[in-house]
Amino acid sequence: MASFQALLIWINCIVYVLASDQNLSALSGQTVLLKTGVDQEGTITGVQWFIYSNTTYLAALRNGVVRIYNVWRYSGRLEFDQKTGDLTINNVIAEDTLEYMVNIDHANGSQKKVTINLTVQERLQKPEIQTIVHSLNDSVCHRALSCSAIGGDVVLSWTPDGTFNGSYISGSPILMESSKIIFISFSGSVTLNCTSSGREQTETRQITLECSGDIQSLECTPRSHCVFITIFVTIFVLGLMYCAGVYRGKTLRQFFIKKL
Repeated sequence: MASFQALLIWINCIVYVLASDQNLSALSGQTVLLKTGVDQEGTITGVQWFIYSNTTYLAALRNGVVRIYNVWRYSGRLEFDQKTGDLTINNVIAEDTLEYMVNIDHANGSQKKVTINLTVQERLQKPEIQTIVHSLNDSVCHRALSCSAIGGDVVLSWTPDGTFNGSYISGSPILMESSKIIFISFSGSVTLNCTSSGREQTETRQITLECSGDIQSLECTPRSHCVFITIFVTIFVLGLMYCAGVYRGKTLRQFFIKKL
């Protein structure tokens, strides 16, 4: 009987250590809440947040006193909730992608360790649009536009916005894989969207084109590259049209030969 009572006392004195893992993802610039899982005030007596296997401390609660450590990379971005022990990281950056750990001491003598794997992705930037070639022929405007994106792992696409009366063809040159070029013929005005998709994000830049009689000849940007760009555009368009088997009305080949 005495042995059984001693066993019960020993069991009651054991410090129970519980552990759990979490995975979080965020975009750069967002605010991230790292949670301890404590939802009742007064149930914790100590909290310690750290990274790099207990070598760099971020924040702690001990004897009712909160301390946020001076870690330069998190300077001014950390907030600590004394009631729950949760840690907030404001304005996260890609370099915040780390494993965050917290040790929690409960009032009943038990302990808990939580590991949170945080992944921060860079925000997808809006694509940039540049006019390569523009010309007016028989009251019809012809434009070549380039849409480019910063960073890899993105897919670019061109689409007309709203009602569109004209024709267009788009593609990516072999030497310009990070760009999408569109060749468009239209009258009046037209609005185009260039969309960059990737990393579970989508960004769109819009441009509105007006067809007027101000342009009387073939113009390139920059002018010093006019001949090179014209030849490149001509070959690219003819290649796409040949592969697609599309020849309607006056072909772009005839158009560019006439202009050159």
